[in-house]
Amino acid sequence: MAQVPIYFCMPLIGRSAAKDWQKVCRLLDQTLHSILSQPGDVRVFIACNEVPETSFGDDKRVRFLVMESPPPANITEMRRDTRSKRARVIDEVVASGGGYVVRVDADDLISNRLTRHIVADDNRVGYLFKRGYTYNVATKEFRLSRSFDRLAAPAASYSWVRTIWARNPFPERSPGAAIPNSGNAAGQSAGRLPRSPSRLRST
Repeated sequence: MAQVPIYFCMPLIGRSAAKDWQKVCRLLDQTLHSILSQPGDVRVFIACNEVPETSFGDDKRVRFLVMESPPPANITEMRRDTRSKRARVIDEVVASGGGYVVRVDADDLISNRLTRHIVADDNRVGYLFKRGYTYNVATKEFRLSRSFDRLAAPAASYSWVRTIWARNPFPERSPGAAIPNSGNAAGQSAGRLPRSPSRLRST
């Protein structure tokens, strides 16, 4: 059976909106390294205002989706810009056939056990991260959170791996039919999600 693609999707701040563009690019490189070092059919979709300087620019697993809208000029426009970029990457996932979707930011570090677990388990529904690391930039300290999915935003909004499909991946089931104890065919939460191993995602 062919492996289900695992899409890491992120919105990237524009150069004009960034306080330190070189730092943005440097952190993006670290994030991409943590993602692309993993096994499986890994793909990265990055919605951006311009293509950043990165060591992974020629990697075929990375796709830069340049937005047609102008870079944001204020906080309100930045929020709207982020929402538009998130919608753009999801549109690309659907157009590509769908699969597992992991939302990340350009300064996240992903556990090297994440895709290995997804490939091995492959429940076709999704996963909830119960534990994860947070990093305090000011004190340079890591802290393990044992309730990562209940942290305040934005961390909690990134504590899921969802499935998004271009069509019903379970032809023997009608669209929207419940999958016992896990979810429905659209990948939405319905009951318990399978318990994921600890420390799957580091931030």
